[in-house]
Amino acid sequence: GLLLRRGFFDDSIFDYSVAGNLSKFCVQHDDLWYTFHFAKKGIRRESLEMRLGSRPLEAAFDSTALYQGGAGSDNYQNFYLCSAAVQQVVPDIWLPRPRVALVVAQADEIEDPLVMDAILAQTHRPDHTYICGLHKRPQERMGDWRHAMIVTSLPASACGDCSTWSLLQAVQGFERDPETVLVAMPSSAGLQSSSSVQAAVRCATSRPALESSQACGFGDVRSLRRGLLAGEVNL
Repeated sequence: GLLLRRGFFDDSIFDYSVAGNLSKFCVQHDDLWYTFHFAKKGIRRESLEMRLGSRPLEAAFDSTALYQGGAGSDNYQNFYLCSAAVQQVVPDIWLPRPRVALVVAQADEIEDPLVMDAILAQTHRPDHTYICGLHKRPQERMGDWRHAMIVTSLPASACGDCSTWSLLQAVQGFERDPETVLVAMPSSAGLQSSSSVQAAVRCATSRPALESSQACGFGDVRSLRRGLLAGEVNL
């Protein structure tokens, strides 16, 4: 079984195109497919195995189970063929990496297309982008399965004065993993360089940053691990 948050999912969970003509095997191995989904979004996973007193459910070995104990040959086939199909397209899917969330203040509705173009042009595309401003848009997914980015609009009232601290406070309730890298931009000027997010992530995950409570800064751009917000952090 899996223990997860509803917010881990977006509509790309129904997009099996990355597996090509072997997609049916991913459909039939939901545990593996969910794990691929989380991995591509930078969401950390942990296998509890038999810790915390967990035990296999008796129903998993019942005659009515689809794959008894998960040991049926058909389920092994589902696992290996789905895994091979996805890793052929995304060979680095299992490599550990930090989840990256970008929060940027938007000045007005006219600026919106320019902001989105600049974000999509980043060499390190965020896993999730939060835009604070006047323009209200529904949550949407941009990009294909492999390079998907979720965009969430937040009302200006949620971001206070749009200072760095206000922006970080606005998203900490959505991003709860202490290892997630948060990148805050009080203005879209921070997106002028296509490597802005990449530089911010590299700094936030460097040894000096990991050993201190100091946020990284480039102009008015700040980046830090989510866990630092629990204590005193120097922005």
